[in-house]
Amino acid sequence: MGYYHLGHVRSLQGRHAEADPLLRRAVEVCGHHPQALAALGSNEALLGREEEARRIVAELEEMSSRMFVAPSALAPPLLALGEPDRALDWLEKGLAIHDPHLALLAVHQSYLALHDHPRFQRLLVRLGLADV
Repeated sequence: MGYYHLGHVRSLQGRHAEADPLLRRAVEVCGHHPQALAALGSNEALLGREEEARRIVAELEEMSSRMFVAPSALAPPLLALGEPDRALDWLEKGLAIHDPHLALLAVHQSYLALHDHPRFQRLLVRLGLADV
């Protein structure tokens, strides 16, 4: 998971080219772990590799039909692809199943693009992370 964390941080810093080999290695050594795949998908989209990012989102969606994939994992790559409504759909699925990653929703940099979205604000209230 060291490759994942280092690559994810580099991507969040906007150092996408540096993050790319780290995230690819994370996916390889972690056996396509959903969090590593999601981080790679986000980074791919931010590098302008939309087709690869969409392939990764499709892989995550397929994985979620046969095993547990935290719904929150799909939101960042969808946001990076410019699909906030689909990202919010997955975050709302996460709320329904008590996805523990949603505890950081209000502060995690991956979700900054949603902060002004009314659905996101309602989601934060429902999670108890914001006032009405």
